[in-house]
Amino acid sequence: MKLLCIPYAGSSAYHYWVWKRHLQTDIELVPLELAGRGSRYGEPFYTTFADAVNDLYQQATECVQGSEYILFGHSMGALLAYELAVMLHNQQLQLPVKLILSGKTPPIYAHSPVPVDEIVSRTRELGATPPEVLDDSELFRIFMPILEADYRILNDYKFNVMNERLDVDFSIFYGTRDKSTPPEHMANWKTLTRRSCELYSFQSGHFFINDDIKQTVQCVQQVIFS
Repeated sequence: MKLLCIPYAGSSAYHYWVWKRHLQTDIELVPLELAGRGSRYGEPFYTTFADAVNDLYQQATECVQGSEYILFGHSMGALLAYELAVMLHNQQLQLPVKLILSGKTPPIYAHSPVPVDEIVSRTRELGATPPEVLDDSELFRIFMPILEADYRILNDYKFNVMNERLDVDFSIFYGTRDKSTPPEHMANWKTLTRRSCELYSFQSGHFFINDDIKQTVQCVQQVIFS
């Protein structure tokens, strides 16, 4: 079983490699990298959300090649994972066995664009980026363009109400102290699938996947083998 993981805004595939030490050996970890960061640093950023989905589509179809796989995405990555599954469905290609959507309300709810001058304060509020990165001018110079690019494509995103329900089991992860993911909203991911939609809560904030890596990976494995 391959586990394809998509980064959240401002991050890279690197953040998922630490999962490897907690995963069973019969799960192949495949972090997908976004343009402009990590191993793809220097490549031009995406200009639209669709550009990112198209790129992930190319990566996913090349690495899956008939293998069973799970798609995982957190926050922005959850939205990308969902739209990637929609694209695979529309192209009548192999869908993931399960879709794990973490830390993101379903796109049926309208989202408010984040102005450029509010990106840093929003990032501090969510708590994924160490303060020393935001406060260090040199680190900030490297990190900020990635974050701005990711918020740009998020602001570009438009949910297509004509999307068909996916024939995929959904597993929904959320933090109980994450104000952006109220449980009653998270439960409505069920409106986007024809199959099961299970909710898993974590006693943490938005970045529970970083706060308790071991518990997150254990929960991912529970989903995979259930």
